[in-house]
Amino acid sequence: SRHWPEGPCTVPVPGLGAPSAGGARMLRQASTCCFGLLWLAVVVGTLTLHIVLARVVTPLQNLPENVERGVGEVLRFDYLERDATIVSESAAAALRKCGVVAAVRCPGYEPAPVPGLSNTSEQRRAILGAFRSSLAIIQRVANDKFFGTPELRGVAEELGNITAIVEQLSDVMRCTKSTLLYCGVYEAGASILEKVGDVKAEVHRIEDNEQVQKLEDYAGYLDFLHALPYLLVLAMFFLTCFWCQGGLCSTWCGCCVLVPLVVFWLLAFVASIVVVAAGVAFRAHQGDVRISELRGNPTVEELIAHLQADFPEFWDVAFADLAGGLTAWVGASAFLVVINILVALYACCLCACQPYRKEGLAS
Repeated sequence: SRHWPEGPCTVPVPGLGAPSAGGARMLRQASTCCFGLLWLAVVVGTLTLHIVLARVVTPLQNLPENVERGVGEVLRFDYLERDATIVSESAAAALRKCGVVAAVRCPGYEPAPVPGLSNTSEQRRAILGAFRSSLAIIQRVANDKFFGTPELRGVAEELGNITAIVEQLSDVMRCTKSTLLYCGVYEAGASILEKVGDVKAEVHRIEDNEQVQKLEDYAGYLDFLHALPYLLVLAMFFLTCFWCQGGLCSTWCGCCVLVPLVVFWLLAFVASIVVVAAGVAFRAHQGDVRISELRGNPTVEELIAHLQADFPEFWDVAFADLAGGLTAWVGASAFLVVINILVALYACCLCACQPYRKEGLAS
C-alpha cells in the first residue's frame, strides 16, 4: 500500500491514543467547508472590487465637469451676467419713471431735486428676484474665507452695495430719493457686468487647480486595478490544485504547486497592502497638502470640512460620489487583504494537518 505522510494534526498524542476515524472524517469535512467558504470569499471580494472601482472611475473621469457644474449651477456663477443685467436694467427702468436716463445721468451723479413720485414696486421685485436666483449666493461665495480671492471680492463689494441700497427702497418714493438710490444700483450693476470676464477667468482658474488635475490623471490607471483580484484568483487556482492532490507538501507534486501559489499570493497580498496603505496615507496627509489657488492656501482637509459644512450642495454635486467611491475602494482592498491572510492560513493548515492524506479528491 502507498505510504502517506502523517500530519501533526493526526499524529497520536501520548496517553490519548490515535484520533478516531470519526474525528479524521470531521477534520476533512471542516477542511472542505473552509475551502468552499474561502472560494466564496474570493469571488465576493473580486466582484466587490469591480463594483467599487466602477464607482471611482466614472466620477474621477467626470471630476472637471462635476466641479464646473457645481460652480456654475449650484454656486450660480453661470447666471451672474444674466442677473446682473436684470439688476442694471431694472434700475434704469425705475429711473425712467422719474424722467431720468440712467446712462446719461447716473455716471458721476450729484444729488439734485427731482420733482414727483414714482412707484417702482415691479423693478424692486425684479432686483430682489435676481438676488434670490443667483446674486445672493455669489455674494456669499465671493466673501468666503477660501473662495473670496481678490478678483471675486470686487464683485462681492458691488453686490454688498446693491444689497445695502435695496434695503432703503420702498415701492413708492419721491423721485429725489429714488433717483439717488437707483443710480447707485445701476452703477453697481454696470460695474459687475464689466467684471464678468475677470470673474469667469478666476472661476476657471479655481476649477482647474493642480489637485483636480492630478486626480483626473489618475483615472487612466484605475482600469488596470481591475486585474488586482485575479492575482488572488490565480493563487486560489494553485491552492485548489494543491488541495486536489491531498495537500501533501512533502511530495514533488505538492512542492511544484506550492511555488506558483506562493508567488501569486505574494503579488496579490502586496498589491492589496499598497492600495490600503495609499488610502491611509492620503487621509493622514490631507492636512499637509495645500491648494494655492484658493484664498489663504487651505489644506485639503480644511477645504473638505468647509465644503461639507458650508456648501453641502456643491460638495454633493462635485465630490461626494468620488469620496464615497474612494472610501469603498480602500475598504474592498482591505477585505482582499483579509482574504489573502485567510488563504495563507488555510494553505499552512492544509500542509501541516494533511486532512486528506489517506484519500484524495477523486476517491
